[in-house]
Amino acid sequence: MKIAVVLTGHCREFEKTFDNFKKNIFEKYNTDVYFNTWDVNQHSINSVGKFNLAYHKVDKESLIEKLSPYLKNYNFENWEEYEKNRYPNIGFIERENDVFKVNQRAIYHGSYYVERIRDQWWMVKKAWSLIENPYKYDIIMRVRFDMLIDYIQFKKAKFVVPKSTIEFYKIETEWSDYFAYGEPDAMYKYFHMFNAIENMYVDHNIDITHAEQMHEYYMKNYANKIESFIDSEIKYSKI
Repeated sequence: MKIAVVLTGHCREFEKTFDNFKKNIFEKYNTDVYFNTWDVNQHSINSVGKFNLAYHKVDKESLIEKLSPYLKNYNFENWEEYEKNRYPNIGFIERENDVFKVNQRAIYHGSYYVERIRDQWWMVKKAWSLIENPYKYDIIMRVRFDMLIDYIQFKKAKFVVPKSTIEFYKIETEWSDYFAYGEPDAMYKYFHMFNAIENMYVDHNIDITHAEQMHEYYMKNYANKIESFIDSEIKYSKI
């Protein structure tokens, strides 16, 4: 089984997770690695609207050296240039029953979380272009750098996400958006969710601040529907 593992997002915790990735995925399977990360790291954000965070330059050489036995392609995205040339924010619509008028969760998280999620999925979208011939792989996996995956048995399935470790009452789904894997055609859709975020809000009134529910809706109900499986046997945690 040939697997492509695509790491995306900030790589701030990778020194704590690399050995875990190496033991349970990179060395266990026939794995090629790709990554798309920023050239700076921020501290993790746990509150709404927390701006002006300190940035720290990424040790690019160290990251490349760690991954070099498996690494096929990579990109360090320049945060300063990205912010300077970034696409416009999504404007909320004046309409009856708009999710950002009637849904308290959406109201609380607001534009800040919408744009934070769009930044994340823009990086995922760009990562797809790094993969050399995606259709040569049996499985493509996209995963955050800050994951500890203690057990995973890759299944022959169209598309798989792990069962969420967040209590159901908090997010009202068992779907996790931390990582996913599947066949190349399903993963093509997954990697390109950025393109659909605005439309899911405008045409379907989806709460696009809700990372898990939006992602689940997108894969299972938006455009070409993808048969999806939530795997409760995967053991993982987030640093």
